[in-house]
Amino acid sequence: MKAWIHIKPFVVRTIWIVLPIVLILAATEILITKVPNEYSQKSHFLESNLDSIEVLIFGPSVTLRGVNPAYFDSPTYNASLRGLDLELDELVIRKALSHENDVQHIILSITFNDFHHKARKLNASTLVYFSKYFGLPDLKLFISQERGIRLLGMIWKYYAHGEVMHTGIQENGFRVFPNKKPIFGKKAEKLAKSLNNQHPEYVSSNIDHLKDIIDLCAQNDIHLTILNTPLHSSMRALLNQELVDELNEICGKISGEYEHVHHLNWMDHPAFEDSDFQDPIHLYEHGATKLSKLLNIHINQIE
Repeated sequence: MKAWIHIKPFVVRTIWIVLPIVLILAATEILITKVPNEYSQKSHFLESNLDSIEVLIFGPSVTLRGVNPAYFDSPTYNASLRGLDLELDELVIRKALSHENDVQHIILSITFNDFHHKARKLNASTLVYFSKYFGLPDLKLFISQERGIRLLGMIWKYYAHGEVMHTGIQENGFRVFPNKKPIFGKKAEKLAKSLNNQHPEYVSSNIDHLKDIIDLCAQNDIHLTILNTPLHSSMRALLNQELVDELNEICGKISGEYEHVHHLNWMDHPAFEDSDFQDPIHLYEHGATKLSKLLNIHINQIE
């Protein structure tokens, strides 16, 4: 009893210190989702506009900035989002196809390390959006100090001054990115090092997510094209060849098993020059135009 009397003040002080921090972090996560953003924008579109769309584009930032629906003959929408992995791809696609739609073709970007990648294992600032707008279950988040300061700044700008988060997202879902100076050299080496990491424990579950997407497409009579987007020559030179071989083996085998699945490995497509790239994996807008026109040809050949 005496020991508790000495401990009690410490416990109370600790609670008074920790509780405000917890409340601030929780409020930050809630308030930031109410700031207009690309996730809410695309969620709303997928819920209400697919009866006029025939082609959907899914994938991470490489297709968000790399595929422009304006160059497709069929009505097309770019539903790509930053931070996607195969689990989140399935989540977004499942939500899209749960609504009335006229979708005939889905293009899904899978990068060379996607089978070894899990967004849940990262301090991904985007996960809270997938929880709110796409129903990501069992979400556990933690906020770094740097990210917390940035989010609080965004919340203040929106609620105090009405400034919305700039996304650069066009009505067709394509993100127009400023044509800044190219970024290569050490960035390419750092990016390649992070992407070349192997996590074989993720491969099986990621293949399962891809097969679930394939089944969803089959149930809805939709063609699925698996796309490996073009890479800058400096990036290709640094790739882990084991990951590339595994990617080709998995995608090639799957596309051979299902008539409605097609595989395009365009990582080394001859149509793309180094000048088409803003960094090792992202295209400039003129490079995106080139990729979009090639994909349009592909879609038309299938139809």
